[in-house]
Amino acid sequence: MHASLIRPVKEKWLLASNRLRDQQRIEDYDSDSKQTISDAQNMLCSIGWSTKINGFPGPVTTESLTPYFTTQWLSDEQENQMLHLLKQQVILGSEHREDSDDIEVVNTFFLASLKNAYHTQETYSTDPWKSWIRKIGQDLGSGLKSLATLGNINSNH
Repeated sequence: MHASLIRPVKEKWLLASNRLRDQQRIEDYDSDSKQTISDAQNMLCSIGWSTKINGFPGPVTTESLTPYFTTQWLSDEQENQMLHLLKQQVILGSEHREDSDDIEVVNTFFLASLKNAYHTQETYSTDPWKSWIRKIGQDLGSGLKSLATLGNINSNH
């Protein structure tokens, strides 16, 4: 890999590492918080700067993790990663409950899709691409499901 491609990735990791080091110096944190920060710092030192992370839909690399350690705004990609993890927790937790399918976790693009459906009402009921939105709406309306997502309003989640 050419050095010009590596430099921006390395700079992201250095920013994350420096941010964690700054957090470790804050005296108001309890010992559990400081241990979490230390664990995150150790993790940053032990994984590659841009290696593939398995278990997510679509390609995800360790490079996309760096904003979690800084004060940078999270992108739709990071928000969807967190929603994916939440969905996995809901699925695992539902194995121990009778109401196993009562929470629908959808990605950040759901509200944009819903807004688009609202603006195309003339085809909403027959458009096969909107059937998944109709199904979620029916389940919410009948009380069969609850909805979990993040909304993007004026470019803020």
